[in-house]
Amino acid sequence: MLDIACGTGRNLIRAARAYPEARFFGLDVSDEMLATAKAHVAAADLEARIALARADATAVPTRAALFGVAAFDRVFISYALSMIPPWRAAAGAAAAHLAPGGSLHVVDFGDGEALPPGSKSCCAAGSRASR
Repeated sequence: MLDIACGTGRNLIRAARAYPEARFFGLDVSDEMLATAKAHVAAADLEARIALARADATAVPTRAALFGVAAFDRVFISYALSMIPPWRAAAGAAAAHLAPGGSLHVVDFGDGEALPPGSKSCCAAGSRASR
């Protein structure tokens, strides 16, 4: 699972505890947020299962450069997409990192009014949209 704009790492830690067999990866553009996330991951003793890196959500590195993982089964963007002015570029970069059959999960503020046709119903029905 890849968490784009992972912030403090809270969601990564919760997901890692809920799914002990899965691997987790988080990106954030903020060095301060990454420092906080790294401290939280270490305090949770999950450093072996959660990897973190600095990256811009609109220009997520190529698959080969991203943690050495070819693609992700799940990509999350939680309460961050609306804070990224070029949100369409961030959503596109997130979708580009999905494995075949993978899913993009977006939770955010608002009602999704600015999203493309079809996306709003997916978001309203559980914040799940597939590529």
